[in-house]
Amino acid sequence: MIPISVDINKFHPKNKLECKSKFNFSPKKKILLFIGRLEYEKNVEFIINGFNAIKNNGYKLVIVGSGSLEQKLKKQACLHNYDIDFFGEIDNDLIPDLLNSSDLLLLASFFEGSPTVVKEALCCNLPVVSTDVGDVKEVLNLVDGGEVMEYTTDSFVAAVDKILSKENWNINEAPRLFSHTLMGKKTLTIYNQL
Repeated sequence: MIPISVDINKFHPKNKLECKSKFNFSPKKKILLFIGRLEYEKNVEFIINGFNAIKNNGYKLVIVGSGSLEQKLKKQACLHNYDIDFFGEIDNDLIPDLLNSSDLLLLASFFEGSPTVVKEALCCNLPVVSTDVGDVKEVLNLVDGGEVMEYTTDSFVAAVDKILSKENWNINEAPRLFSHTLMGKKTLTIYNQL
């Protein structure tokens, strides 16, 4: 399988503090980010419950996207004193800055193919915590870019703590591995073999 490529001219590391200020994020808060549709298969309820279990007031969860479960998830977040922001849908041009303002990307889907947002995050030097879905495990192993978790709260908390305890990430290989250039060459190789 050839993964979807990433536009590395848009998705690349930027100054984290400058990006945080664009979204009015406190420089002292660790931003945990979910980007995707708010639908059953994305399992965002699990992310909210896992975030509640962390019990660290230095963390903020940011949920970007919309869908049929949006109101239910907002009610779930309001039942507790979570530090959770729902951004709804945002302009695609803001996604690179949002990734660069964050400290961790979360994905807890029940099923995926090859989620582009994981590769976009890695190209922005943003580590990922995800369930073992689609090709995520292989992608993370390629660049040492995060942790794969089980569908349990304990696994969620342990993976997030492990990633956020590391001060600096250096996911240098991601832009080369997921660029349009490399994916294009792989695709042409397959066509030429036919």
